[in-house]
Amino acid sequence: MARRSSLLKALGLAWAAVCVAGPAAAQTFSNGAPILIRSSGAGGASPSRIAVSGVGTSLTGLSVTLHAVGHTFPDDVDVALVGPTGAAVVLQSDCGGSAAIGKVTYSFSDSGPALLPNAGGIGPGTYRPTDCESSDGLAALRAVLPDLPTGGAATLGAVFGGTDPNGTWSLYVVDDSSGDSGIIQEGWSLTITSTPVELQKFTAD
Repeated sequence: MARRSSLLKALGLAWAAVCVAGPAAAQTFSNGAPILIRSSGAGGASPSRIAVSGVGTSLTGLSVTLHAVGHTFPDDVDVALVGPTGAAVVLQSDCGGSAAIGKVTYSFSDSGPALLPNAGGIGPGTYRPTDCESSDGLAALRAVLPDLPTGGAATLGAVFGGTDPNGTWSLYVVDDSSGDSGIIQEGWSLTITSTPVELQKFTAD
């Protein structure tokens, strides 16, 4: 910038910098590796990670999708998402009751029409982050994620809005009781909307 300014001044020119930005566009990043949900413990390869790059530096929208989830007792499953800055949110805890599910794909978004059900099984769809039994605590998740904020589930926007989404995102999956197990068979994905990368256009007169 200083060299450009000096050159323009030497040529007797004035200059101005104009920020040029296109419309924000959502981008999806995926990790299709299966995540085992072992009975009473952290999921296999926990946390599962997704590296995000090439997006704008201020997050304005986020959704998370779990692909082909199966579990014999969904109420045991606790899931948390940690962003590149270390900020974390509970996506689900103690939801779905005792009805087994198999290969169900569902998403989390602040614009989801409903919370996850406390009982009756989990079906395909988009849900808001849900802690179905906040009084139960999150001891199983805290065992692998000690810095998880208190207070149960929060909105994705409240936790990640305005942060830089470039970097490594981590998904923590635990089973908080013995006797049942499951798998997220086709992994997970993130869809991120952010402020576009700004380009500078220099003009002289």
